[in-house]
Amino acid sequence: TGTIFTSGLTSTGLIYAPSLTTSSGVTVGAGLTTTGTISTAALVVSGGINTGSLTTTGNITAFTISTSGDINVSHIAGNSGIPTSAFGAGAGAGPSANSVTGTDVGGTFIFTTGTTTTADATIITITFARPYSIAPRAIIITPVNKATATLAVASHPFVSGITTTGFNLTSSAAIGDALALGYYFIVIQ
Repeated sequence: TGTIFTSGLTSTGLIYAPSLTTSSGVTVGAGLTTTGTISTAALVVSGGINTGSLTTTGNITAFTISTSGDINVSHIAGNSGIPTSAFGAGAGAGPSANSVTGTDVGGTFIFTTGTTTTADATIITITFARPYSIAPRAIIITPVNKATATLAVASHPFVSGITTTGFNLTSSAAIGDALALGYYFIVIQ
């Protein structure tokens, strides 16, 4: 029922303490619960983490982190794997150079349209490497090159069909034939 101070801690079960401070790291197999502060160099928990405050100078490895407060980070890096893509009728006949880099959190997709592109149709579908638990609330796209940035206003693609498994890029007007286009994307759930 007291505070735990240690140079390192490994447990295959649940750890409960008012607060926990270590200089090297904590590895927990089941879960970690504290009403106070967790302060450690690194934290790996296979179960859940319930705490009033968490501070680490190293890495936190977790499948899901939920909080009712703010999360402040220096960088966000996805580790989902690379999303996949498939052309739709809006990309025309014989589109090519379909390339996706990044993760489900964000990345780049680059492609070249074919001939006789179609209006009001999906140009490309991006499928996440791992489905989200709920559909993302926003997907932000930004052109990667001049050809993409200077498309006619009527044919500027927009994000449509957002689901837990991916999203579409669609255009109201035919986007244009044989164009080398690309977008950066960021996914916010």
